Amino acid sequence: MRYSAILLGVLAFGVFFVGTACAGEPPYKTIEEAVLASGGTYGVIDTSNPDAANNFVDAVFDKGLTNSDDQGASLYLRPGVQFTQRVNEYLAYCYYKGKKGEKIRIIVDRIDFDAELYLLDANGAFLGSEKNYDGNPQASLEAKLPYTGEYSIQIQCKGAKEGLFKIRLESDIAEVVADERRDNLVAGGTYTVRDLKQNQANRTPEFILDAYCVFKKTNECRCNPDPNMRCKPCGPRFNVGLADDPRPRSGYEEFEVDDAVLIDSIHDTEVFTRFKVGEKYRLKVRVENLSRTSVPSNFIRFLALEE
Repeated sequence: MRYSAILLGVLAFGVFFVGTACAGEPPYKTIEEAVLASGGTYGVIDTSNPDAANNFVDAVFDKGLTNSDDQGASLYLRPGVQFTQRVNEYLAYCYYKGKKGEKIRIIVDRIDFDAELYLLDANGAFLGSEKNYDGNPQASLEAKLPYTGEYSIQIQCKGAKEGLFKIRLESDIAEVVADERRDNLVAGGTYTVRDLKQNQANRTPEFILDAYCVFKKTNECRCNPDPNMRCKPCGPRFNVGLADDPRPRSGYEEFEVDDAVLIDSIHDTEVFTRFKVGEKYRLKVRVENLSRTSVPSNFIRFLALEE
């Protein structure tokens, strides 16, 4: 007869453990071995951290030990708690809810594999990484968090399909600051590229943009329709670069700044030909913030060229 039970307890030296144990399994030397063998997660608290016990209880009972999403069940990290977990199919995910200005250090002690450690924001952008193949059993990554909200940590297993690792997170909140959204632009008002790219609105208002044309390029359609019409015919795509100063730009990478933007939503040949590099224009645009954080990722969509 097999059964499963949730294990939760306090042992000497401040050890907590969470997982499932099944009858009929072979005997184990430690509770940790039993929990990990049954697919559970084993946790140890730092008794020198006064918040560690509460953080553990918060993770298990309030927030939930794991975050279930399209990537599977993923562990929520808390300061002062070290978890032992298993990498399956080369990859494991953990999450952390941090604050703007908080300094964190993520430490991974890998037991039987080489590790790659990555920190990502809520939009999936990489904020830092650490790769360690020199036989050192520990890999660590430090970062100062740019917003208040959720972050994800990836642990990639190299040289083996699965393996065990211990992970813990250290936190320094001495420089934490309030994370407030800046949404002070008036719909219909006239603004610069920098104004529109830095605004943090969740709404999608229309504005007037005053900017210089600094780049023009036509991208021809590469779609060759086949007899089954799996690929529909299309026309050329126009790219117009706009900036707050008239200095010409020569490549797409020069628009990854706050005072310049590449517009790819112009589909009218006549409108495209009206743009001249070095000239200043007034455009009606809509701003769409695609970010899931307080750090804006604004897409500026062309609506019309003002007279």
